[in-house]
Amino acid sequence: MKVVCLLSLLSVLLNYFLFDKDYYLQTHGTAMGTPLASNYASLFMGKFELDYIYENNAYISSIKYCSRYIDDCFMIWNNSEIKLMEFVNYINSKLPSISFSVENSPEAIHFLDVLVTKKGNSLSTTVYRKPTDKNTILSADSYHPIPLKKGLPVSQLHRLRRICDTEEEYDKQSELLIERFRSRGYSEVWLNDAKQKVKGLNRNYLLNKTQSKQQKTFSVNYVLTYNDCSNKIRSIVNKHWHILSSDTSLNQAFQSPALFTYKRARNLANMLVKSDLVKEKKQAFITGCFPCRSYASCSNMMKGHNFVCPQTSRSYQIKSCITCSTKGVIYMLKCPCPKVYIGKTTRALKQGLGEHKSSIRRCDITSPVARRFIEQEHSIKDLQCMGIEKVMPARRGGGFEKKTTPKRGLLDIDSNLCHQGASMRSWTLFLFFRFLCMPFMPAFLLISILQCIT
Repeated sequence: MKVVCLLSLLSVLLNYFLFDKDYYLQTHGTAMGTPLASNYASLFMGKFELDYIYENNAYISSIKYCSRYIDDCFMIWNNSEIKLMEFVNYINSKLPSISFSVENSPEAIHFLDVLVTKKGNSLSTTVYRKPTDKNTILSADSYHPIPLKKGLPVSQLHRLRRICDTEEEYDKQSELLIERFRSRGYSEVWLNDAKQKVKGLNRNYLLNKTQSKQQKTFSVNYVLTYNDCSNKIRSIVNKHWHILSSDTSLNQAFQSPALFTYKRARNLANMLVKSDLVKEKKQAFITGCFPCRSYASCSNMMKGHNFVCPQTSRSYQIKSCITCSTKGVIYMLKCPCPKVYIGKTTRALKQGLGEHKSSIRRCDITSPVARRFIEQEHSIKDLQCMGIEKVMPARRGGGFEKKTTPKRGLLDIDSNLCHQGASMRSWTLFLFFRFLCMPFMPAFLLISILQCIT
């Protein structure tokens, strides 16, 4: 009962969609694009089967076999076609929100990618392709990891071996599949290796999920966005992995090597095509940072259309109109010494500035700004603030932290340090420390990786 209530609650809370500028809660059916849509469909159809097919069904004796994948059903019917249509009308009369269509044949019928054919008293299976099917196999020159492209012919031949129930049918379909890979630029070496790997496999072994081979265990899983340096980074880490595995204090955690997995980088479609069309907002007529002269914090606001990066001494234009009341701002605090503090706030800028001034008055040494003012004996009047960028809120909410990461290596946004802007090299080093998730990583290993990249 608790599970049913929880699922009902989730279906209400997560079943919404965005249209134009407004959010809508869909109270009937499943919203398009909802991540849990397939789960909702499976749960609904499972309940429907229990209530109207396996129970309270006068036609149950005619159903010799029934299987389902989400909302696609395969059934062996042992009765006349008239009775079959009566059964379909029966299940369609139960709920107005769902309607079944039926395709039936006494000789052959397809279910998903399987073509089932009746041969005497037995059934034969082979691969089914739609008449409109196109060769959409990943191109061999696509920017993907080599092991992934090498594994595609193997996985597809495995699929054929599971579906085709005779050796003759497998040989026929495998030649068609190999020709498809060949037309997409795959080398003969890759294709021959794939055929050799699958040739001796037993179909029953592949269909039996419990007889899967023992999986390798990995101590650490590194997830990277695939790029030109990915293979070099992997080879460097694997080359020096024995240092970690042989260390007396680390060998328990790093006995097995690391597993490198990759996620796809942004492609042209991601950059040029938008699934969510948003009207472009007009750019502000006046850009820069301006005190509004309405609050006590305005006396510490700097007026200007540009700001200077203290590390490179380059001047950058402020592309938005920022005042004390602007929310979602990256700001810069300056004192008489050459140090600056880069901060960010989702609230109004005046609130963040007011808290910094309060920490200076209270001599709060836990605040980096107040600690700096105490050490250098600065006056609170010396504090100057300038908003340097307005972060536009994400249309679907959230994303502020992602949008306020350092850009072009100009300034290192760090709420715990009062420092000069970080260079691109130091920011790259910081990223790799976070990527490796290992503060004890040998220094020479990091140096090797950075040399490989630069």
